[in-house]
Amino acid sequence: MLKKIKHYIWNKLPVPPSVALQETKILSIPQEEVTYSRQEPSHTLVVDEGILQKLKILLRSGDEANISLAFQLMKGLLLSEQHLSRLIRDRDKREYLCFRNGYMAPFSDLSVLDFGRWKQKIKEVPYEIQELASLKRIILPGHHLTTLPEEIGALKELEWLNLYDNRITALPEAIGELDGLRWLFLRDNLLETLPRSVGNLKSLIRLNLSNNQLCYIPEEVGELPMLDELNLNNNSLTELPTSLQGLKKLTRLYIKDNPISFQKRDELQRLLPQAKIFF
Repeated sequence: MLKKIKHYIWNKLPVPPSVALQETKILSIPQEEVTYSRQEPSHTLVVDEGILQKLKILLRSGDEANISLAFQLMKGLLLSEQHLSRLIRDRDKREYLCFRNGYMAPFSDLSVLDFGRWKQKIKEVPYEIQELASLKRIILPGHHLTTLPEEIGALKELEWLNLYDNRITALPEAIGELDGLRWLFLRDNLLETLPRSVGNLKSLIRLNLSNNQLCYIPEEVGELPMLDELNLNNNSLTELPTSLQGLKKLTRLYIKDNPISFQKRDELQRLLPQAKIFF
């Protein structure tokens, strides 16, 4: 298949110079003078049958470099949902491949993004996720994420963020811009601390940070007026900030498997008389 692609006549698709240089060992495609913008892709071509066939060959080649190149080219085209369904028939696969390659335009009205069952792992959340302004839920457990882009803060409608069982070592400050976030699940990651901006999540009800490497919790966690449940099991915490006494609606605090002294446990009980604490 690659041999056929290599000798295919590509005379219409514009290719960004950086992409062309990267992919010349796989595909022979002439460069054209086209401006590609990170914010606004250059839509320069009317999509015809020939272009669709060329994209289809790339997407169905099974080669990751060809698939990536196809999406780079697609960002410079005016593709409809009908075009996209012809290129990738299965809707779940369309959503997955488009997300992984940062091609969000066809899914601007998407409310739930769920890739929890995919065996192919996602290594990063593309910055283009900011285009999915209607998202209410993101479910990405069991992938290979190490962080989130700052653009995550643009998702003002987001209520549910599930990123458990990844490799996340740090969260961006922009996490605090998620005004509507109510559930944040980050268990089984590699977090050592949290950004102070987490205190801006005034709608947060559940926060699960169990099975991380936390050795410090910022004072701002005590500024979450709606927080009902906080799970800090299996971390490296020796104490918690006194600001937690501000969590008036907290009913359950999980703090098992942390090196907290008996004296500090007694202090926590006095700080949070209304909460059931699980040591």
